[in-house]
Amino acid sequence: MRRKQTIKAWELETGIKVRKLKTFKGGKGSKCTKEAFRKIIETNNITVKCEKGIDFINNKIENNEQWKSYIDYSENRRRR
Repeated sequence: MRRKQTIKAWELETGIKVRKLKTFKGGKGSKCTKEAFRKIIETNNITVKCEKGIDFINNKIENNEQWKSYIDYSENRRRR
């Protein structure tokens, strides 16, 4: 199952800020998959905040155990 998050959550996770969202309906509060977020950053103006953002663009990002446990925690919290 693909994980869906808001665009704002993807920005926080990847370190990439979408400056002017033009090509995606619904705004930054709507949910999308990782692949959809990649298409959004290809077609919009972005700002890369840190080295993690550059790694995401180059497909070199690795999620460590701490990040995976945070994702599990946040998904379980939503289910409750």
